[in-house]
Amino acid sequence: FDYDSQLEQFNFEATDTNDFVGPFFGLEIEGSSLFTATQGWYDNDYVLRPGQSANRANGAIYEFDKATGNQIRVYPFPEGYTTDSANGFGQIFAVNDSYIAMSAPFLDYGSVSNVGRVYVYPRSGGGSLQTFNAISHQANEKFGISMALYNNYLFIGSSSKNRQGLGSGVVYMYDLTTGSLVREILPADVKANDAFGFRMT
Repeated sequence: FDYDSQLEQFNFEATDTNDFVGPFFGLEIEGSSLFTATQGWYDNDYVLRPGQSANRANGAIYEFDKATGNQIRVYPFPEGYTTDSANGFGQIFAVNDSYIAMSAPFLDYGSVSNVGRVYVYPRSGGGSLQTFNAISHQANEKFGISMALYNNYLFIGSSSKNRQGLGSGVVYMYDLTTGSLVREILPADVKANDAFGFRMT
């Protein structure tokens, strides 16, 4: 919609219309100067395989040109189809002029539940996918439950991490030019069940 006139300018719609994007499509919108990123949680074309049911899909994120309304790119779940269909991919992402970061905060690590993982693509179209894993693979850690980008730095929330008691939480800061962990961010007074890092803006 146009802010001043309140008139609709574009209707953003996935080109792969057979997907089960339903109520999840457009659940979040991250705007930049060039595009609007949105998401589809259940995406058939990109993750389902013959004989697999729709509720096993792993999701996708759709990128649109804000000026034209045209779909630019689809970011499917980078690991393809998994039986871990409730991994949460597509619910949380962060965008700036250089990167798009996407997480699957409920992705299992082997038999360990809800550990989480984060994926980062460069927006230039060049470069390769970067993958960031939870450091200790703690059950129910929810690594990637929140994210924020600032220049070349990525902040990843892990709100159920047991750093200062059960569920105290922590935020990790990564340098995307090197892929290395810069620091852990943890307030001195954080305590059990604070869920620090649950949301970032």
